[in-house]
Amino acid sequence: MIKQLFNTLSKLSNFRKRKDSQNELIPSYNYYEIKFNTSFSQKLERTMVVKAILETGMFKQKDHQTFSSKKSFPWSHILIVETQDGNYSSSDRINQFVTLIAIVCHDEYFVEQDKYIPTFLQIAQQLNWKLFLTRDMDGNENVEITQG
Repeated sequence: MIKQLFNTLSKLSNFRKRKDSQNELIPSYNYYEIKFNTSFSQKLERTMVVKAILETGMFKQKDHQTFSSKKSFPWSHILIVETQDGNYSSSDRINQFVTLIAIVCHDEYFVEQDKYIPTFLQIAQQLNWKLFLTRDMDGNENVEITQG
């Protein structure tokens, strides 16, 4: 199962390896979403989503809708929002419901994605939602990620 997951992950990077003028790697990122479906047709109470994220033990809550990774987990940032069409921004207004968990993290050139995926899948499964990579290297959008 892990080998199968690793093979899938090796195909899922958003960006190719890039270097700057000093031949240093330039950070690039992967963008994941946890949601019921691509139509954002199910909303959950914010408290339920917050609980699922915090129960992983990998994130700390920064405010009512943002989370950052703890030092024991690779860099990632999470934003929980209520959206009807996928558009969103951070807000001072506390949303009662969530239709999207947006995640940004380093891509595979900085952190192997198998460090992230099990935790993101844990959140999705606890909520009975799905995990998606927003776009893969081939330009495919909303690539659903499953447990091999």
